[in-house]
Amino acid sequence: MGVDDPGRPPAGEATRLEIEALAAGGRGLGRAAGTVWFVPGAVPGDLVLAEPQRRRKRFVEGRILRLLRPSPARREPPCGFQGRCGGCPWMVLAESDQATWKRRTLLDALERVGRLGEVPLEPLIAPGSPTGYRNRVEFGLGPDRSGRPAIGLHSVAQPGRLVDLDRCLLQHEAANEVLRTARRVLLDPPPPAAERRGGPDRFRLVLRRSWSSGRIVVVLRESTHPFPRSGALVRAI
Repeated sequence: MGVDDPGRPPAGEATRLEIEALAAGGRGLGRAAGTVWFVPGAVPGDLVLAEPQRRRKRFVEGRILRLLRPSPARREPPCGFQGRCGGCPWMVLAESDQATWKRRTLLDALERVGRLGEVPLEPLIAPGSPTGYRNRVEFGLGPDRSGRPAIGLHSVAQPGRLVDLDRCLLQHEAANEVLRTARRVLLDPPPPAAERRGGPDRFRLVLRRSWSSGRIVVVLRESTHPFPRSGALVRAI
């Protein structure tokens, strides 16, 4: 459930959390009764009502039921899918704040996890533009929240389902043209039921654009069955 969702009535184990930091993978980190919680979609300064999804030995994986008080660092994200799509959990923060937390996450991995002591780390190099800078995006093929065939990224509310996308703001527009071509070939008409069985990780569409040459590599990844309509997609591209 995204932070823009008013939420359902609190469950019996719902917990109020003050989010203190960001952890690897874009999850907000908070503590309750001495236990660490990781909550996707939450950012430092948020006060959230969360429920546990998985209880581990040393931490809890939760999800937001309700955003009780938004962080003052929050902004209106440039992408309308943010909050539903799990691809860019930090987009609600300004680019400077994102860079700060990415640097802290890297330092934490080196010093606390890697036990390397005080590591000298230069400032992160920010992309020239806040959008269109990512050279690789991997999309899933599978059902969306309503069960319809989709190409997109994992849903925040239902990780086993996809948010259907015809454009990703973080990849180059040329790669978005390839994505739209793939949607036309792979989803119109909708694939038969036999091709839709399985989760969104069964078939993966990987788009990678070279900044030096401008060429785009299209990778079709499959798990247990041949990638559907691969020949038609190759011809269309």
